[in-house]
Amino acid sequence: MVSALLSACAPSGASSSASLPSRSVSGATSATPLPPPRPSNGPNERVCAGVDSLPGIDVSDYDPGTQWTVVKHSGVDFTFIKASEGIDYTNPYFVQDWAAAPNNGIFRGAYHFFHPKDDPTLQAQHFLKVMGKLQSNDLPAMFDWESNEGVSAAEQIKKAKVWLQLVEAATGKTPIIYVSPSYWNALGNPQEFERYPLFIAHYDVTCPEIPPPWSQWTFWQRGTGPAAGVQAAEADLDVFNGSLTQLLQLAQSSK
Repeated sequence: MVSALLSACAPSGASSSASLPSRSVSGATSATPLPPPRPSNGPNERVCAGVDSLPGIDVSDYDPGTQWTVVKHSGVDFTFIKASEGIDYTNPYFVQDWAAAPNNGIFRGAYHFFHPKDDPTLQAQHFLKVMGKLQSNDLPAMFDWESNEGVSAAEQIKKAKVWLQLVEAATGKTPIIYVSPSYWNALGNPQEFERYPLFIAHYDVTCPEIPPPWSQWTFWQRGTGPAAGVQAAEADLDVFNGSLTQLLQLAQSSK
């Protein structure tokens, strides 16, 4: 099934200061040796995609009736699908989208929208129940960290660690952290998350900003726009920083 998916997935052809230096880092998968973490008081760095990159989308409960055959034919190689939110919300379209994406040769990953006010253990348990057992070629779970709900940075960090550790232990794959540069800066650029692959959300720029402690990004949500096969007027448009082989390596990575 992995070789069939790889052959089916042949590669397709909050703005901030433009004064930041730009550089390229390719193939930023969990198998890539990590550089030393950058200090928390360091600046954001603008990091461009490497030589190889792949297009993707993410979908949620705002996207009913996604036509995955059309999505694949448009050149999309991967998707992240919202599974859950908080301790009890389930995306009503998750089951159908979760099955349809790989059936059309698209790598899939599931994500959870984190509520800092809620118990992180219950959130992890709810997410794992909704997502089910990961297959070897599924992407690691993604932790969507973008709402503080008035909770302090220290408490958010404490609860995020619980969720991440529980999901990693249950799946055997290191979760991905989705966050914007400004949100991470507001948390104080905590050092202890550097080993988690970064899914940076930075819209309408040529190259995204990367906050400390990371020096590279694995996924980038570059903006929103029309996407073939997605019924909503706009979809979240993503980029993987690497080749199709590297995407497969990330999917098959384990602790």
